[in-house]
Amino acid sequence: MDAVGKTILDVGHRLSRTSEDERPGKVIFVITTDGLENASREFTYEKVKGLIKHQQEKYNWEFIFLGANIDAAKEADSIGISMDSAYDFEASQSGVKEMYCLASEAVTESRRKSSKKKQ
Repeated sequence: MDAVGKTILDVGHRLSRTSEDERPGKVIFVITTDGLENASREFTYEKVKGLIKHQQEKYNWEFIFLGANIDAAKEADSIGISMDSAYDFEASQSGVKEMYCLASEAVTESRRKSSKKKQ
């Protein structure tokens, strides 16, 4: 949770210091995990859920959750990410390769949806 929380804050801070015309039109935040939550000290599930909700509602960020060794949909839901945006992958060389393909497809689909909305 610390890595997710710190990264959301860092990206948000960097974007806030970026001029409006230089900011991306869309932020797609991808979380990849092996499912082991054993070292977080600063961020709880509730804190991360609050950060995600804020970024989704105020800035329209999209979140994708990729998890190995866990129920990715359940974990995504626990931090406020749609279960439709959660994907399981196998913690192996081929599983990681497939996970990156899934992430690429999910980002492509999100961009496709965004461009259709603008039309």
